[in-house]
Amino acid sequence: MGSFIEINDTLQISRGQGFPAELILEEHLKKPYTLADVKDKIFEFHDKPDIRIYKAPPVRNFFVENRGGKWIYWGLVHILEVTCNYEKKMTSGKFVIIYLNTPEEMKQAEEQKKLEEQKKAEEQKKAEEQKKAEEKKRQDEERRRRAEELRKKKLKEKQERDKKLAEQRKREQEKKKQFDADRIAALIDKSPDKRGGPTSAAQPTRPTNYTGPTAGEHGGKDTVLSAREQDMLAGMLKAQIAPCWRLPGSGGGTENPVVTLRWRLRQDGSLDGEPQVARPAAGPMAGLATEAAMRAVKGCAPFKLPAEHYAAWKEVIWEFDPSKML
Repeated sequence: MGSFIEINDTLQISRGQGFPAELILEEHLKKPYTLADVKDKIFEFHDKPDIRIYKAPPVRNFFVENRGGKWIYWGLVHILEVTCNYEKKMTSGKFVIIYLNTPEEMKQAEEQKKLEEQKKAEEQKKAEEQKKAEEKKRQDEERRRRAEELRKKKLKEKQERDKKLAEQRKREQEKKKQFDADRIAALIDKSPDKRGGPTSAAQPTRPTNYTGPTAGEHGGKDTVLSAREQDMLAGMLKAQIAPCWRLPGSGGGTENPVVTLRWRLRQDGSLDGEPQVARPAAGPMAGLATEAAMRAVKGCAPFKLPAEHYAAWKEVIWEFDPSKML
């Protein structure tokens, strides 16, 4: 429990609490009292609020009259006796006056008290301003902390969104690159070569314009491709080469000679070197036909072909025959 006892160095009382009736300020200012006027007199005070302890003789206490809240410094006293009523929390006692201030000393004491009160007020104001500054600093730091947390949160959310978008784009790209066997099969099933049956009796399941490595051949690395897979691979090549092939002359017929090219591909479908003529064209337009075929191969690269069958298409031999490709 906290203590309610006050330690005092000033006896400050009103006339109702026992201030000597013979000490009158107005008279003192006209004709100052002397210590002889109160010598050997013992005075009593009573009903001081709170339990108080005063400095005992020979230590002196300031003697102050409380006139409606205004303090008048009369001099010094010795506290002879103190009685505390702990039930009512009141203090009473006895004292003697050992010094009386002159009017000039009273004025100085009053001015000193004003200075002390002013200093105390300034210190209190400074303490309050410091407290406000510290509170403002705390609030500013709290705002900065929250702003930083919000910035980090937004940055994290953005990074997560960007990551999801990147993953989505990657899935979409992979989906585009994915080999759609059913779609290619449907295209091949609709092609004239497929509807009309095989054009080569020796190789009934391989399109006549594709003569690249197949299962069991040299360079095929035992990649077992079914007849349907070979047809689909040829269909994919045809679907990609045809749009890039610009025929010389009128665009078809016997005036456009047939030329066969050979080229190698990397695993990403890009050309691995220049296309080579495997079987040259004949006739006056042979050069133009060869150039058109070369441009078609270079213009279509990189080719989009199933990576799992790379061994079957790493080298392509293709016959550019208008009667079969158009």
